[in-house]
Amino acid sequence: EDATGCRVQGPSDARATTTTMATAPRDESWTTSYARETVKHARAVKTTAREAGQDASETAAVAREEDYIQFSYGTAGFRTIARTLHSTCFRSGAFAAARAMAHDAVTGIVITASHNPAADNGVKLVEPNGTTLPMDLERVAEALANGSDIDAQIEALRQASAPVGRGEEDADESEAPASEHRRRRVLVARDTRESGEALANEALAGIRAMGIDAVDCGEMTTPQLHYLVWATNAGEPCAESDYFARLSSGYAALTERGDDGDDDGDDTTCDDVPLVIDCADGVGAQKLKILGDAVAAYGLKFDLRNRGDEVTSSLNDGVGADYVQKARTPPARGELSSLPPNTRCVSVDGDADRLIYYETRADGSIDLFDGDKIATMIATYIKSLVDASVPFLQPGSIRVGVVQTAYANGASTAYLTQTLGEAPACVPTGVKHLHHAAEELYDVGVYFESNGHGTAIFSPKASKAIEEAVVEALMRRSMPHVEALLALTHVQRCINPAVGDAMSGILLVEAIIRRTRARSYAHVYEDLASKQTKAKVPDRALVKTTNAERECSQPAGLQDAINAACATARASFNDPHVRAFVRPSGTEDCVRIYVEALTSECVDAVTADVSRALDVALAQS
Repeated sequence: EDATGCRVQGPSDARATTTTMATAPRDESWTTSYARETVKHARAVKTTAREAGQDASETAAVAREEDYIQFSYGTAGFRTIARTLHSTCFRSGAFAAARAMAHDAVTGIVITASHNPAADNGVKLVEPNGTTLPMDLERVAEALANGSDIDAQIEALRQASAPVGRGEEDADESEAPASEHRRRRVLVARDTRESGEALANEALAGIRAMGIDAVDCGEMTTPQLHYLVWATNAGEPCAESDYFARLSSGYAALTERGDDGDDDGDDTTCDDVPLVIDCADGVGAQKLKILGDAVAAYGLKFDLRNRGDEVTSSLNDGVGADYVQKARTPPARGELSSLPPNTRCVSVDGDADRLIYYETRADGSIDLFDGDKIATMIATYIKSLVDASVPFLQPGSIRVGVVQTAYANGASTAYLTQTLGEAPACVPTGVKHLHHAAEELYDVGVYFESNGHGTAIFSPKASKAIEEAVVEALMRRSMPHVEALLALTHVQRCINPAVGDAMSGILLVEAIIRRTRARSYAHVYEDLASKQTKAKVPDRALVKTTNAERECSQPAGLQDAINAACATARASFNDPHVRAFVRPSGTEDCVRIYVEALTSECVDAVTADVSRALDVALAQS
């Protein structure tokens, strides 16, 4: 076992083990072992019909299916039907090992398809800082996954392993063994899908083929693996138990009552009212059980539903955050529709990296508290603490802001503009764009997609300023300022510092509800009516966008037609809030259409007009 508590598998070739230490950046001894091992994991499925539990025709069909797939790496990583992913997981393992070599650090892989059906699976690659693969390397990962010969694969791995620039303090690392926290290795985790273990074994084999230690972390949520990679490289406690200790201690400190016992009894997070959690029949169930045990002593109890342990359990099937957010209805299983009115519930997805809150109604429907409202809650709360910390935090010294995509409801954008004093930034769809903008634009950047995937990021500058201000306020015995500054400190411990995380999100939302004694945040503003549809197209590449995907640049005339449809609706329905956009899907051969307005009748009318305009524009192109 290594420091994470996971099982380490050494390289498959003893001659390659020297690459697990800090060696010269031009060492390419891995090329020989990779070339030898990759032929054992060829892209076409090589298992016999008996081994695969299929007849010969089915086995041949799977081989042909994998041969013809062109894998694309995006925000979701590589994701498709699980049976076609064996060679891709092997090559992805090698790619993660190459990134460990490039950084002389620890990287990671998660085998998961998130909110997709159980028959699917996928690969997410994790960089040493715990974030996703840089966008400029996505095409390199695709070249490796789709490489038809060994030379092409090795060239892609050379690009991935190119040494990343290091400071002067690391210049002589090649002269001595790296420390335990800096030693090259790759952590591998998976969710609970039936195909997960076999695909994880392929990834482990790919890592070992590169001469790098492979660490099998077993079943974990995607955010947990991201956290372990970050913590290991940062020199922080990096066992799974440390992850739970960080989050639970942050929640405990943030919700601790003052010495005056100030508690007016209007606290919705009461000991006898558990939070109902729909676990989507996924890996989150077993991990939320551990987290629930850790925070129960602080008055937060979990009632876990859809834990994956029933005969009727089916991963992401009518349950989970994605289902609830799109259907705007309670999960189909778990008896959440029969809960008393005003019961607070939350759904996570299959790998527990997103969350959606909602409250039950007497008629069986729900009041949705989606990612837009979660971002609003977190950002306004943090901004209030920053404001309350003045003068120990200089006015304007810590900029708090929100990053959204075009899918964010216009009502949330208007509310945030008024509350924070500036409009949220808007970026193209995808967590990779949101996360980067949150880091680059703000001292404290908050982002959540409407589907519930997001987090808050404190810059090193902000963290240092808060730490120094705490000391100064304590020295001056200014206790109201100390309380606000300590709250900012504890918020950071409630947050997974690497990536969006449903478990840390739950703790932060519950802590804010408890501290602000709010009955509900579902009606902090009322969403505009909206609708998202998709149009099947022969070639989604014909549609190109600009202005953070809010406008179409191609095909010619389409944006003019969308503008005309919106203008007509604004006049006909006396509604200044009408807006619409179309964008090519990142994962399917379709074009997505989004429309919002004051009423659903207006939304339906504009959707029909835009759909017709899209058909005409594509036909003419």
